[in-house]
Amino acid sequence: MLTTFNPANVRCVMTSLKTYEWQLATKLNVSPVSLYERQRFLVRDKLLTPIAGRGPGSGVPADAKSLSVLLMSMLASDSNVDTKLTKIVASLYTTSDECPLTGAKTFASAFRSVLFNRNLAGQVASISLKRPFRMATIHIKASRHRGNLLSEFVKAGRPYSNIELPNSGMFSVSATISGDLVRAIADDLWRFEENERGEEENWDERAEQEDWNDLGKE
Repeated sequence: MLTTFNPANVRCVMTSLKTYEWQLATKLNVSPVSLYERQRFLVRDKLLTPIAGRGPGSGVPADAKSLSVLLMSMLASDSNVDTKLTKIVASLYTTSDECPLTGAKTFASAFRSVLFNRNLAGQVASISLKRPFRMATIHIKASRHRGNLLSEFVKAGRPYSNIELPNSGMFSVSATISGDLVRAIADDLWRFEENERGEEENWDERAEQEDWNDLGKE
């Protein structure tokens, strides 16, 4: 019996976050095991959403959304299990009408945008978070048309003028992700997307060839 190739039965294999964490760990100078442990707690508390199933094509995808959540979690806390702070940081709201780089209103949306768009990622000097004060900042590189810009995010509904900024008598911790790392991750995500697109095109070509073969046998 003749079996016809059916592309509907084939799913392009995405790159999972768990797989990418081995590469990401080198960039972050941390253990891939600790990254996966952090991922597990983010999934448990529904900050990350896995694709159901087993094997290739399942699990949490390595995309701009999941990577931004994972990185915000690392900025928010050294603890792998404390996801409450990640939720707070993700909801931080812009101090202006919108982020001048991405047009986003929240820190989570702005972070996701720079990882999704390589051109935006290339304009980021760094992304930082002052933990005790829960203020996030995207430092934007200067260009020919403007100087350096800051895109700042604070707790929603709290007037910017009322934010308690650190002074010399207070302890403060600032966690920072370099612009080079932001660009490197954005480049990786772009390559993943290109690879998946290439796989889809290969399956389309194979399906078309199978159709021609079937016609020749009729």
